[in-house]
Amino acid sequence: YQHIEGPDHFSDRMIRGLVAGPNGSLWAGCSTGLYRIDRPDSDRPEAVRVIAGSDIQGLYVASDGIVWAGSTTGRLFRIEANQVTNIEVPFGPAMVFSLAGGRNGDLLVGAFGKGVHRYSPKSVTWTQ
Repeated sequence: YQHIEGPDHFSDRMIRGLVAGPNGSLWAGCSTGLYRIDRPDSDRPEAVRVIAGSDIQGLYVASDGIVWAGSTTGRLFRIEANQVTNIEVPFGPAMVFSLAGGRNGDLLVGAFGKGVHRYSPKSVTWTQ
């Protein structure tokens, strides 16, 4: 096993999700935010905080390399080329627990007590 260091005592945080990202990176959703680990197989991997202050639960990496993250405070984030975009969710403040890829590049969003919603990044629309 290898211990990974990072900001804000990363190693002491509750890890809620892990996904392999583009370019061999590893993404960790934690109780304190979203972290990117660029060289997880190196001798000294280090975590970099990408999103602070959100309890990240759901993670998904699309085939185009875009990283999606959902928080327990009902927020959805799109991360592309180190730019974070907050996507407005129509179902109110509900915990976003799970994310998955749908047909035609859509994103399926599972929210606590609100069911599954479909988000189309192409048309920027939501359906339930």
